[in-house]
Amino acid sequence: MKTVNLIKAYSDGIQMAEWVAKYCHITPSEQLIDAVKELATKTKEAEIDHMLLSAYEKEEQKRQWKLWRDSAIGGLKDGFFCR
Repeated sequence: MKTVNLIKAYSDGIQMAEWVAKYCHITPSEQLIDAVKELATKTKEAEIDHMLLSAYEKEEQKRQWKLWRDSAIGGLKDGFFCR
C-alpha cells in the first residue's frame, strides 16, 4: 500500500486555497471548511467500506485518507488564514 506524502498534501491544500481565492473570489470560514471536511470524510469512509478489501486493508485505507486529509486541510487553512 502506498504511503501518504504529507508535504505534497499540505502543498496541495495551499494550492487549493490559492485557486479558490483567485477564481472564486471567496474566503470560506473555518467552520465551513470543517463541515466540508466532515462530509468528505463520511463519504470517503463509506466508499472504502464498499471496497473488496480485508478489514485490515480498509482500516489502513481510512488511516491513510485521514493523514492526507489532515495535512491538506492544514495547508488549505494556512493558505486562507495565514497570508
